Amino acid sequence: MDEFKIGAAVKTQALLGIVWTVVLLGGGIALLSTGLFKMTEFGPVIYLALFVWLAYDIHKFVKAVKFRVQVSYDGIKVRDRHKAWTEIASAEIRPAAGMKPAILLHAADRTDLVIPGGVNGRDYLAALVEKHVPNVTKK
Repeated sequence: MDEFKIGAAVKTQALLGIVWTVVLLGGGIALLSTGLFKMTEFGPVIYLALFVWLAYDIHKFVKAVKFRVQVSYDGIKVRDRHKAWTEIASAEIRPAAGMKPAILLHAADRTDLVIPGGVNGRDYLAALVEKHVPNVTKK
């Protein structure tokens, strides 16, 4: 069984998003502690927005780190959802990068498996999909 993960560039980009948000929060706290910035009517809203942004960046990073595609002779497993090749009715292959969908597998039971563009071995996965899935469209 072959396993594919998200590439280092996508993980690094997600990690830098976290670092950038922490720097913004730290700079704001430093300005507050020196008295250069006063907590006015928009101050709490700005800090709340930065904390929400930080939580979202952490979520994106964890999602990228945990992502896995496992391919076997019998089928494909994306994250924790496994489908046999015979269960996949159609597929779409798109040019994409990062965590945007590059390969969409549409199963007969109306569930979709989505493989992002930043996965290592994307071209190999696209070739496997073309080999095993009867109805493949390229966009």
